Amino acid sequence: MTATRVTACAALLLLGAITTVPAIAQTPGRDAAKAVQTGTAVIDGIVVSDDADPRPLRRVRVAVVTTDRQVARTVVTDDGGRFSFVALPAGRYMLSANKQGYVPVSYGARRPNRPGTALVLAEAQRITGLTLRLTRGSVISGVIVDQNGDPFSGANVSVMRNAFVGTGQRTLVPVNTVQSDDRGQYRAWGLPTGEYVVSANPGFISPARDTEIARLTDADVKRALADVAAGSGRPGGASNTPADPGPRTRSVGYAAVFYPGTSVASQAMTIKLGVAEERTGVDFPLSLIPTAKVEGTLVAPEGISPQTVMVQMIGSNPQGMLLDAFRRATPNAEGTFTFAGVAPGPYAIVAQAQPPAARATPATGPPRPTHWARADVTLDGQDISGLALTLQPGMVVSGKLQLLATSAAPPDLTRVRISLMPIQGPGEVSLGQMQIQPDASGSFSITGVTPGRYRLMANIPSARPETVVWQLKSAVINGRDTLDVPIDLREGTDNAVITFTDQVTELSGMVQDASGQPAPEYHLVLFARDKTFWSAQSRRIRTIRPGADGKYVMPGIPPGDYLMTAVTDLEPGEQYDPAFLELLSRSAIAVTVGDGEKKTQDLRLAAQQLP
Repeated sequence: MTATRVTACAALLLLGAITTVPAIAQTPGRDAAKAVQTGTAVIDGIVVSDDADPRPLRRVRVAVVTTDRQVARTVVTDDGGRFSFVALPAGRYMLSANKQGYVPVSYGARRPNRPGTALVLAEAQRITGLTLRLTRGSVISGVIVDQNGDPFSGANVSVMRNAFVGTGQRTLVPVNTVQSDDRGQYRAWGLPTGEYVVSANPGFISPARDTEIARLTDADVKRALADVAAGSGRPGGASNTPADPGPRTRSVGYAAVFYPGTSVASQAMTIKLGVAEERTGVDFPLSLIPTAKVEGTLVAPEGISPQTVMVQMIGSNPQGMLLDAFRRATPNAEGTFTFAGVAPGPYAIVAQAQPPAARATPATGPPRPTHWARADVTLDGQDISGLALTLQPGMVVSGKLQLLATSAAPPDLTRVRISLMPIQGPGEVSLGQMQIQPDASGSFSITGVTPGRYRLMANIPSARPETVVWQLKSAVINGRDTLDVPIDLREGTDNAVITFTDQVTELSGMVQDASGQPAPEYHLVLFARDKTFWSAQSRRIRTIRPGADGKYVMPGIPPGDYLMTAVTDLEPGEQYDPAFLELLSRSAIAVTVGDGEKKTQDLRLAAQQLP
């Protein structure tokens, strides 16, 4: 991301005026709690090819879904490319279309993989004559061979692009994955224009594979011939001398490879595709690498049988390009377990055990693990033996849920969903998310917690998802609000406090161009003025596309000081990039949201660009 790009996208002078409207608490009636699934509104249009001479496309799947996902419909275009949705209830709808071989499109999106613009429907309103243009996807094809140049069938070939992920960092993510056929040939199609990296891995069918492939050397062959000559290599051979096994034959396996033939992602060759371009000849080999065996013992406390515990081996390479990314093993009665034929790389070997005699119930579901063990290993082709996994009790995080109520009726606290969500960085492995419900008094206890970084989350289910009655205000552990800054837990605690308030905040308004017309083509970005909150999945960073009428609504904004701006293009997840936010801050206006405040912030976009 360069300053020039941000200037082109975001540097439009924002001449907005802040208007504050009174906060009015509204309690929906009993009838309003029922979701209306039908109505009298209509959306119709046509899907055509994105050619110089567009032609109607038949059998395209067109979908509409409300932004609260309470209404979802799908139709297929007719021979004339036409589609129609009738009897729609009022609401804000997202419209999309897809067809095999073409790049999916969302109405109002300027580029693939971007959110579209909401269509705002009133009761009995008709939005007709819409046109969706589908672009034929590009293609990458080639041949995968083995170390001898022979075709390699069944290889998983992934076409990947750099994209932002949940951590707020760019990494390679698959766009399309296909398998090579019996001739080693593969063909990945339906790709949007852009830059890609291609990788291949051997694509073994079973992730629990514990076999080894032995690679014989010339010395191994000579030893076998000598055994045959001596008689020990024939059935019923007369040799009385035990055969010398010699050194252990090294095991090998196929490594994941990036085009044109490297195991390092940064050394991969980038393939740039134009619109509807077919790139052939992207051929490269898989290569054999030394693999290893890992042998260990699970040590379980009294009452837990090792044979009831599943031991998992999880690849923790940030690139995620291991020969084996996930394996399982069940220990025997003595607790011994084995993983064989494992490729080089970093791994986490983990085990979790449920409490003795634990049973699932309709109220609580399956019992949660209470004991855990973990060992981190890095393999380079050398065997590891004598590894000990000792199960130990997990930590306990307990506390209280409290309500700050002014007018809303208290909810049934047993319906609240509380979760301790692990925060993982690149290459990190989590033992899972724990979710519970409190008792009627709001007390809760999460058991079996393993060390790591977490956010304490909670939500109160609403009969109408579009109506927010209770807003999560804070989730504090050891004096830290984990909603803003994750906490690194190394020991249990009993002082967790989750607070909900019925003073729900909301930021809304209108986005207009210089002539005063609605400007739905922009993305609004709201982010905290305090840079300490510029982190991945921060609740103080929000993005939204205005509807076709230019209006937007952001509910549940944490009170505080913010900056707000508009951009014409926003890659999903890009809003969590601190460098991107730093550039946006130069063309942003200040917005402050108070406790329980309903605020209107209108934005008028001027035509001139900032320097």
